[in-house]
Amino acid sequence: MAQVVEWPANRVRETFINFFEEKKHVDWKSSPVVPVNDPTLLFANTGTYLLFGSLEFLNWILDS
Repeated sequence: MAQVVEWPANRVRETFINFFEEKKHVDWKSSPVVPVNDPTLLFANTGTYLLFGSLEFLNWILDS
């Protein structure tokens, strides 16, 4: 019977990071996803703002 190998999240993360470090990639420090004290930037970065024109066009098509 094959041996079961456990892969908890920490092991997966460390294996992933080590793989790229061995290939001479830089491990940059992470930064927060939510901007500090700037509620407008998060909305713009999500890309949903770009959909507004498409949604208006879609509504125009559906209303025709």
